[in-house]
Amino acid sequence: MEVKRNNVDISAEKLNSIEEYSGYRVKDLVNKLEDELKISRQKAIEKVYAMYTNFDIDTMPIAGDFIDYLKTSKAKEYEIAIIVAITSLIFVSFNLTHVLRIIFGIILLFYLPGYSLLEGLQIEVSSGLEKIILSITLSITLLLFIGLLLNYSPWGLRILPLTITITITVTSLVIIALIRSYRRLGSSQLY
Repeated sequence: MEVKRNNVDISAEKLNSIEEYSGYRVKDLVNKLEDELKISRQKAIEKVYAMYTNFDIDTMPIAGDFIDYLKTSKAKEYEIAIIVAITSLIFVSFNLTHVLRIIFGIILLFYLPGYSLLEGLQIEVSSGLEKIILSITLSITLLLFIGLLLNYSPWGLRILPLTITITITVTSLVIIALIRSYRRLGSSQLY
């Protein structure tokens, strides 16, 4: 008996093996294969990847919980962006150390808004230089929009409301990017 799955004809015997391995997180599936087949961890990881690319398992399982995902390298990148945004707010708003105020101010104004927007919209770029250029361009565009809104707000276009608004915008976009990335990538990033 043939069954069609992911536009591929699959025998009923193979379908049972697919269902046997479905529903596991990548980490748990690697451990299961390692124990059952008595193979090394690296071989188990390669087998899981081969199963995924050959459509032996439907989709790469997502991380079991958000805490697992926060330990991945991609999540750490987002956490660093939030920390830099908050640190920038502190240095710029409270006029601490003139040199650090300038450095963090430039990062907060000309890189973080665009970076967080790129990540929040999950726009794929081919190189690091392209990502930097797009981040700077989007930052300037986003700053114009934020400045326009603040100009007509009761707080006006002053340094403290501007840095607070940018920090809130960056943090919000990075949290959105973190959640979207968790849902999209899941535990495929755990290895």
